[in-house]
Amino acid sequence: MSEPTITITLEHAEAALECIDRDIDNSYSNGGPNYNDVGEMMFYLRRAELRLRLASAINANKGIK
Repeated sequence: MSEPTITITLEHAEAALECIDRDIDNSYSNGGPNYNDVGEMMFYLRRAELRLRLASAINANKGIK
């Protein structure tokens, strides 16, 4: 069984990527990660995976307008 998919516009994907990047900047300006907090580390991993997927999708679709 495949995972369900969600379709968003390129503009929305770029906005989401900007939000992720700002969240990353804010995370480090507030003292950085707490490596002993497994929940926090899991959040950072999911955020990084989402950022990678969004950036890849954006780059793959930049020329298809």
